[in-house]
Amino acid sequence: MKSFTQDMMLSPETLAEARGWVAAHVKECAVRHQVDLSSAEIAVGEILQNIIRYAYEGAGPITLRVTDLDEAVGITVFDKASPSEPDTWVTDKPSVDGGLGLSVVKNAVDAYSFRPLLSGNRASIYFFPGQPGFEEAPLRWAGELLEARASGETIQNWIDICASGGLVESRIIEALKICNDALISHEQNQATIPRYHNTAHFLDVFISTMHWLESQQDESVPAGELLITALMHDYRHPGQLKYLERVGRSVESVSAELFQELFLGKSLLCADEIELVSQLILDTEPGPLTRSSTQWSQLFNAFDVSASMIPWFGTRLTQRLIEEQKLSVNAESLYPSFLKSRSGQQIPQIGQLFNPWYFYALGRVVEKLL
Repeated sequence: MKSFTQDMMLSPETLAEARGWVAAHVKECAVRHQVDLSSAEIAVGEILQNIIRYAYEGAGPITLRVTDLDEAVGITVFDKASPSEPDTWVTDKPSVDGGLGLSVVKNAVDAYSFRPLLSGNRASIYFFPGQPGFEEAPLRWAGELLEARASGETIQNWIDICASGGLVESRIIEALKICNDALISHEQNQATIPRYHNTAHFLDVFISTMHWLESQQDESVPAGELLITALMHDYRHPGQLKYLERVGRSVESVSAELFQELFLGKSLLCADEIELVSQLILDTEPGPLTRSSTQWSQLFNAFDVSASMIPWFGTRLTQRLIEEQKLSVNAESLYPSFLKSRSGQQIPQIGQLFNPWYFYALGRVVEKLL
């Protein structure tokens, strides 16, 4: 996976230049021959025209990004304007110039995402030419997750998205920043960063958790605790199985203890929240959930492996885990057995409780591979 970016001043006069830059770099992506380039240009033109008309009411700076997601393509436009509501994008201007509204974008792409930022907006569209029959929501999740990986987005970028979208209260945002600082500090002090259990993995889980939370309307859902667990569940994971033999403790118990120490004496989290996060961390131990298989433990375990459910990405993650643990096994043989165990046990359990749309949709791909 790779990403291309371009900063420019967007205006009616540079609209064609921007569309041309996007089209040229889509042609450099792995699935370029499967993507309908005219649809991509129409959708991008619509977004750009409406940034001119509604966000800036004229000219303004933007950043264009085309991301090669191997079996998909992502196109994102960042602006520096005040938050814009895409549902207001409706005019009578010809579609070749943009301006007919969000429906044009929806009809031209497989998935789309419009997010306000702390400074500006981001508009993303995704094309998955080899994944017919999927609903828009799981492809949006997969697109954002893969794009974040390929473009080098950070946990802090997504904490800021949490903050700008009002997903959790400000004290939880501050707690998440403390967690992120601890993760970064730990990695910077390591001679060797684990191939799998690293900040990139935490970001995968964080994005999956965010997507599920954004689909919920239930105030009883412990959103803050789930997001914090996404960052802390493998805190200081050593990346070596021999570690367990040396210390005689599970990685999860160490992570839970270190998480508690991190918030000792701080007033951001109450005792019940710390207890729930600690239990969620402990319940990510390998093997079946039996000791305290609460609905939240089952849900979080699904988030923990969610990125591996994207087939072409999952095999890559499997290889990283094999290298981290120094296992003598082939990724192509290990990955199908992992999928079978998860699709046969984890997904139905979670589905009965929460019906997470992306797991069921990606499960269709799993069935084809087994």
